[in-house]
Amino acid sequence: MIYVLAAGLILLSLGAVEYRLHRRNLAKIPTVVHVNGTRGKSTTTRLIAAGLRGAGLNVLAKTTGSAARLILSDGEELPLHRRGRATIHENLKVVAWAARRGVDVLVVECMALHPELQWIAEEKMLQADLAVITNVREDHLEVMGPTVADAARFMCATIPQRGHLVTAEKQFLPVLQEAAAKKGTTVHVVDPEGISPAVLDRFSYISFGANVALALKVCELLGVDQETALTGMLQAAPDPGVSPVQHLRWEGRSVQLLNCFAANDPQSTLMTWEAGRSQLNLEKALVCAVLNSRSDRPLRVLQLAGILGELGLEKLYLVGEWTWQLKRKVREAYPGPVLDLTRAKTAEEIVRCIAAQARRGVVLVGLGNIRGMGEALLQYFKENGED
Repeated sequence: MIYVLAAGLILLSLGAVEYRLHRRNLAKIPTVVHVNGTRGKSTTTRLIAAGLRGAGLNVLAKTTGSAARLILSDGEELPLHRRGRATIHENLKVVAWAARRGVDVLVVECMALHPELQWIAEEKMLQADLAVITNVREDHLEVMGPTVADAARFMCATIPQRGHLVTAEKQFLPVLQEAAAKKGTTVHVVDPEGISPAVLDRFSYISFGANVALALKVCELLGVDQETALTGMLQAAPDPGVSPVQHLRWEGRSVQLLNCFAANDPQSTLMTWEAGRSQLNLEKALVCAVLNSRSDRPLRVLQLAGILGELGLEKLYLVGEWTWQLKRKVREAYPGPVLDLTRAKTAEEIVRCIAAQARRGVVLVGLGNIRGMGEALLQYFKENGED
């Protein structure tokens, strides 16, 4: 009920004059693309924008992933500085910005979780011509649940009226199709297997077939051929949450980090591990995970605890914000050694503690949440790592 009231207050706070101005701004933008889903939203948004830029279109994109960005028509990126918590109000500013610059296409990553806010973002703010729902997985169920099927139904709020929906979702595809039919919207299902390993290998970072397939289909629907779109995509910078492997040396030892912090659900984590392990030197290395917890995301680490045994880890290190109850539950779920580094204040301290316990090289798999200590570890490797 509280979110229904919040949604109503947002609409009331817009005011008649402000909303009319917003509608005029929106009318100046020929095409709006709204990207939703559990995983891959930020990367897919970037790929769509890059593919369209490759065809010479004037595109503005907004991502809200690991680090919110405005991506301009020349590929330049501007960080989004916010006062306080992020709200869907910023969509009004983005639309106004796009209208002033005469863009051909505006591509916006959905930033709303609560169903009512997703509905407002689409029906009142963006009114997209084309939507993407990347996938539906087990994440944010405390908001969109309690089941994954509930999350699928709630995401349907961002399906546009009489437009197009592009998705790679298979399990809950009937839910999306039923909602799209009620809105007179055409559904396009892409096959990630249709993107060959040779194509994915052309990217400078770990890329997934589903994200590329989704972006290529959107570009096709907007009149851009596959080779032109792909050429543009290959030139795009990756999202900060993309999963590169980073290396550094600590007192003669090799320390490698596979960034899975942005893979917030078990399935995405396993996919990122499988995609990234080929870039790791696992021979003679201690393979362990750093599980970063946020106090407001306890369910996420519990979901991940169930798959830790599938990663072939030798040790699990806990960092970030934990309660003793959460630590106990993770220890019960994970059969291997669990070491507590939650008192560590810096990323350097964490790396030093782990490397000191390894007589050989170390492979760290970063899991859980990117905010907080996850970001600190990534920044530490960036500043002190090897190219």
